[in-house]
Amino acid sequence: MQASLRQSALSLAFLVLSLAVAACGPSSDGDDSGDDDTPDGPSLRIEPGDVTLHVENGVAATQAYVVLAVDEDGGETDVTAEATLTVAHSALGTFAGATFTSAPDRAGRTTVRAEWDGLTGEAALTLMLRHVVIEPGAPADAPGRFDGATPGGAAPSIVYPASGVIVPPNLNALELHYMRGGSNDLFELTFTGDLVELAIYLPCTTLGAGCAWLPSEDTWELLATAARGETPLWYQVRGLSGTSVGESTAQWIQFAADDLLGGIYYWNAAGSIMRYEFGRRGQSAETYLNVTQTAGTTCVGCHTLTRDGSRMAVGLDIPGPAAVETFRVSTRESLWSAGGLGGGFPSGDTDGANFTTFSPDGEVLAGSDGSNMWVRSSTDGTGKTQVLPNALMPDWSPNGDRLVFARSAQSVPFGGALGTNAGSLFTVDTATWQGIQPLVASTGATDNNYYPAYSPDGSLVVFNKSALEDSYDAVDARVWVVPAAGGAPVQLANASPAPGGDSWPKWAPLVHAYQGGDVLWLTFSSRRAYGLRGAGNAQIWMVGVDPARAAAGMDPSFAAFWLPFQDFASGNHIAQWVESVDRQECNPDTPCPTGEFCEGGVCLPEVD
Repeated sequence: MQASLRQSALSLAFLVLSLAVAACGPSSDGDDSGDDDTPDGPSLRIEPGDVTLHVENGVAATQAYVVLAVDEDGGETDVTAEATLTVAHSALGTFAGATFTSAPDRAGRTTVRAEWDGLTGEAALTLMLRHVVIEPGAPADAPGRFDGATPGGAAPSIVYPASGVIVPPNLNALELHYMRGGSNDLFELTFTGDLVELAIYLPCTTLGAGCAWLPSEDTWELLATAARGETPLWYQVRGLSGTSVGESTAQWIQFAADDLLGGIYYWNAAGSIMRYEFGRRGQSAETYLNVTQTAGTTCVGCHTLTRDGSRMAVGLDIPGPAAVETFRVSTRESLWSAGGLGGGFPSGDTDGANFTTFSPDGEVLAGSDGSNMWVRSSTDGTGKTQVLPNALMPDWSPNGDRLVFARSAQSVPFGGALGTNAGSLFTVDTATWQGIQPLVASTGATDNNYYPAYSPDGSLVVFNKSALEDSYDAVDARVWVVPAAGGAPVQLANASPAPGGDSWPKWAPLVHAYQGGDVLWLTFSSRRAYGLRGAGNAQIWMVGVDPARAAAGMDPSFAAFWLPFQDFASGNHIAQWVESVDRQECNPDTPCPTGEFCEGGVCLPEVD
């Protein structure tokens, strides 16, 4: 009886979702522009013009289409037999002639396209899905056990991720950590959204004091396709012990509309720069640069890259100030270098840099040697000019007209380098290196503002704020944003809650979309606990930021999530983003470096 009631409730919910989708679709009488029956010229019309199909229990849905050629006078000719029909999102299904057959386990929105005699026509197609996945180790009758269970049992609790997270659809891996609740030994994980109802039955895969679940590639694609650019998915864990069932509090997760493209380079505290090309499932970060590739050095550390990913500037050895060396990213070829303490590099230049930034076109490098800021050619290091005193941690604006930097009340050493004490933030005109404007003013010794960085649209500057006088890896550091043109700073309380310890915030270089508008991706290094895996070394975390909320003075951040490609046992910092990963070209006469293989004429990292 309970199983019947539960099935009826699910069917009613699915019907409501169907009606909601239909209500949001185009209306035949709500747009005057569609009332004119006289076409501007020959065209194609697809019938039916707006379809919603239901895919349930692994059974594919089908839809037959008719393609009509419409002439200048409104006359129609059936050209279905000669027309070619395709679907924009091939993962949702395929055409055989004029009949569309859905995938048995996908939901989403797409476009049907018809082509005939140089003409094209389009129609909207929506797939709604109700699906069940039984994970290995769970009994085949798990759905029935939950349907027949008595409510009121011990409730599981979700530990990670936090509710309110937004992720790129091609993140590909996101662990769920939960406490089992009492003696529960069988679990039901449900996801419910505008287009999908997914129930997953699983045993406990032990992690620490609780359980963990990592979606398979197929399950991730199901969820990402169904929820891409849609309203949030609500998810919940129910736990079964005998015939008693308890349920967790429901949480939500949202998927952006766009894949996150490009690459990320970050510093591993063991002394290497790591690289990851976003969206490669199952691929760990690769070692890009270490001391074996930089002769005569003991450490590679602080680094920055051009926006297009073609050049990199790296700090070497002791940051007091560090020697700086620039590389062509694709080949790791050294372009030029400037010595740090006492010089010692072939250029004979004694001014290194702890922090550097490239101009948007990549042609100029600005660097801070701990006391002053210089600029010089990024191609060969020539033309070095001192432009600002007491200017630390520079970052160039996306359009190149201004540069933001931190200015310390007094110099503070961190590990032989120079940080900030009671730091304030300023911007400067890069055409003249004049017209310094205050952005965030320190209120005193316990208000340290540092590590500023422009957002990719130039509207915001992200920065760290700490009450400590040493800016390096401050245990209380929180992440804030401020309008780039000036205004009141806003704390990212959702992304960077107390007690802090979130440092080195850096933006991904492109603006993306989500259901609520634009989303900017931000990373920072944090020592917070990664769910049931605990805390320890600093790790790279990522968060979505809504610039419209920031403009309204609201906390623009979602909840943060751990990036899955990094080594949990190492300390990871300074995640620098590029629009694309510039890889070495290869052929039979030009082999790839160790750890890479040649495919499509470029060197790719070997799969773990």
